[in-house]
Amino acid sequence: MSSDVSATLGGNRYLLLTPFYMPSDRGAIWAVAFSSDSILFVSAGISVAFTAAFVYLWNIVRIMVLISSKGKGRRRYVALVTLWNSSEPGFAFQQMIAYSLRCCFAKISETPGTSKTQVDRVTERKELNRDRWYGIIATAFAFAVYGAGLTLGIIGPWLLEIGNVAPPQPSILFYPAEATDNREYFRRPGLQASGALRALGSVEAAEATVAKRTVLAITNQGGQMLRISYGYLLTGVDFGLQRAPHLELAVRGSCVTEYGWLATPAGNNSQAETYSLWRGNVNVTIPFGDADIRYAPRASFITRVAVPPDDGNVSFAIVVASAHRTSISSGSDPWYETELRPESAPPTNMNASFWIRRGRSVLSCWQQDNWTHGGQTVHRPGELYKLPGLNVPNLLLSVFKSAFNVPMLVALGTAGEDSALKSRIMSRNGVIDAEASSIIRDMQRLIVGSFVASRSVLVDTTMYGRRDLYDPANILLGPNGQPLDGAADFVISDPTIKTFSLGGIVAVSVASAFLLLLSLATAVARQFPGPQHDIKKPAPLQESPNVWARLRVLSADQLFRCVYEPGNNPLSDWRCTGLPGSEEVSLAACDKGKYCKGHITNRKAGSVTNPEAGSVTNPEAGSGGPEGGRGGQAIEEGGAVRLADLGPQSQEERGPCPEARHMV
Repeated sequence: MSSDVSATLGGNRYLLLTPFYMPSDRGAIWAVAFSSDSILFVSAGISVAFTAAFVYLWNIVRIMVLISSKGKGRRRYVALVTLWNSSEPGFAFQQMIAYSLRCCFAKISETPGTSKTQVDRVTERKELNRDRWYGIIATAFAFAVYGAGLTLGIIGPWLLEIGNVAPPQPSILFYPAEATDNREYFRRPGLQASGALRALGSVEAAEATVAKRTVLAITNQGGQMLRISYGYLLTGVDFGLQRAPHLELAVRGSCVTEYGWLATPAGNNSQAETYSLWRGNVNVTIPFGDADIRYAPRASFITRVAVPPDDGNVSFAIVVASAHRTSISSGSDPWYETELRPESAPPTNMNASFWIRRGRSVLSCWQQDNWTHGGQTVHRPGELYKLPGLNVPNLLLSVFKSAFNVPMLVALGTAGEDSALKSRIMSRNGVIDAEASSIIRDMQRLIVGSFVASRSVLVDTTMYGRRDLYDPANILLGPNGQPLDGAADFVISDPTIKTFSLGGIVAVSVASAFLLLLSLATAVARQFPGPQHDIKKPAPLQESPNVWARLRVLSADQLFRCVYEPGNNPLSDWRCTGLPGSEEVSLAACDKGKYCKGHITNRKAGSVTNPEAGSVTNPEAGSGGPEGGRGGQAIEEGGAVRLADLGPQSQEERGPCPEARHMV
């Protein structure tokens, strides 16, 4: 996936909101792309989904804590009540810190209840230690859920954002077929030149990153004899192949300066010199007449054979036309060695004193492309179909076959023409700076450009623009003018789009929905009462064996009943259904206790607390009314907590009681 070619593709060149596979080093990732305009809403939706998931998760955690706790002591029930009435893990974390600290600093002598002379202190100490660890673990778990929910609510969208790619719009794809007549043969290189110019134009911008992925080694073999070895590696991720991220193209090659191919040294009055490549196979003439030397150096790229051999080792030559090109400085490079310009030389715009010597060396090169997938390697792009497990449409394999039929360095240099050599693009009015020019800089430019051009082979199919009637046929279209299947089975990169893991979005959504349904199911389940008994018949209160009763009894409104629930008075004074009465609620002042938080009381004014027994002395106790009911502190350390079953009652006595659970 090329990101070095600085061209914004535009919204009509790619598909949004369409599932596809994004290639990555870990394999193909199920993904979907969004525009930059909608990314804010997408991120907000993902944040809400993460936050909701942890809200529902905390609800499930509270339920599991309540039904799984084995402790029956009042101290343990303080923790259970706190957790059950903390619908938000952050609040539970704060409250459980206080509970844990009190348990950690509590002593056996501080726990009220039965005289410690009658209690096994060892057992009490064990229970206190259990409650300490219970509080610490509950605090840590509440913090973990709170922290995870808060963190993922913020960074969740960032975690699911995996790139800036999308599949292309199939209708815009174009790749020229092989020329069938002279007109197509003439127009085809022009069509491909735009991609070469984009690749060469991005070399400087891409060099900082791409240079790390290319290898360029220079060996000085004495004098002006140089050997230049190069190589680079591309993968299916670089090509943007949706379903073949592990395809590899390993390119390696080497060039050496060759001085023995100059057929006949030019005479003093000659206007050209001839090179016999590979000692007679191909002849190339380099003119340097007065009209020719007005232009900066340029290079010709010639392959030895038209069809790659079976081993993929292709020989080619780079011949530079630099003789007698004017320079403002002296140079000693094999391609840019200078001498003083004679007085008979034609004048220049910059009055330069040097020009390049004749008889410059040729670069004799070879390159081998190795395509690998599934542990097997082929050397020619036309044999890619032989690679095992390669999930690439034949249509795209045809594009590779055409694009890599010759070394990309040759194709790039030929299509780039005047932009191939760095010395030429840096020249002014045909005058170069020989001291700053070198064969190494030119080759480095060509190699980095070849890497970029190779990586952009599929991306370039989206950039041909409007086609002319006389253009070659489009191999990506069928006879009916519609894109063929698999033509768009790759991705393109654009900074204006954002790609998200579709699997991640689905997973978060499913998890949130599942936890929501589970929470709703538990909410419905706890509405069904457990076993009941008939309180009309004289019988002691029965302890409920149903742990699900805790989900009803330990809620804050139900615990409030313990303060004002009537004792011997008519049971209709506090109904299980509907709302309580309008009687006032009294809040008692704290005593001098260190941890006192205050009390809700049902005592009338004038009632007295017995400091010895901790009981309430009410002159009207048992006389009736809510004021005479059971009261006291709802949270108390030591002792045991029992959940009572209350049976069905008449409307006159208590009214329908679907909860039918009370703490006694």
